Amino acid sequence: MAEEIVQNGPLAVAQAKFAVDRGLEGDLQTGLDIVGYSLMVFSAGMGFVAGSLILTFIAKHIGTKWLIGIGRFLSAFGYLIYALAPNFYWALGGLIILGLFGAMASIGFTTYIQNQVPLSMMGRINNVIGFFQQGLSIVFILAGGFLVSEYGIRILMVCTTILMLILSIILTGMILTEKRNSLFKDEIK
Repeated sequence: MAEEIVQNGPLAVAQAKFAVDRGLEGDLQTGLDIVGYSLMVFSAGMGFVAGSLILTFIAKHIGTKWLIGIGRFLSAFGYLIYALAPNFYWALGGLIILGLFGAMASIGFTTYIQNQVPLSMMGRINNVIGFFQQGLSIVFILAGGFLVSEYGIRILMVCTTILMLILSIILTGMILTEKRNSLFKDEIK
């Protein structure tokens, strides 16, 4: 294997030189925009990884309904911080919060589905739900594209983020009520 790598070394160097040359053709602002975007995506991803790692240690002490409710609310709050960010660092902080608590909500939803749906039916139910999720995604992307062209991206992002926060408050309230306790079999007392 090492011999193959050595043989392809000149090709790798040529490709690296080509990439550097192409990068030098762009202006500084475009390069900074790409780096900034990459850093924001990286921050959200690292927040999700950190949230997942933290949950491996504390998940046994938190009930599913708290994972879903608080995770969804705080991830929506992180998204709102990102949407209203006055500068780059606030945006990064919002995305880290979004990632941290998005992991919590995701694990909560997954745990809930695993506890509620019989294993023999899980694949079928996930396929049916996935079909509708994909259809709704297409509808929201098309609607979002139209609304962005009419009102601008900033207004759409802030409005949808506020809507998401309101819906997460309603969801959290519904989940944490006493009459919903029977839906959460694994709840920690």
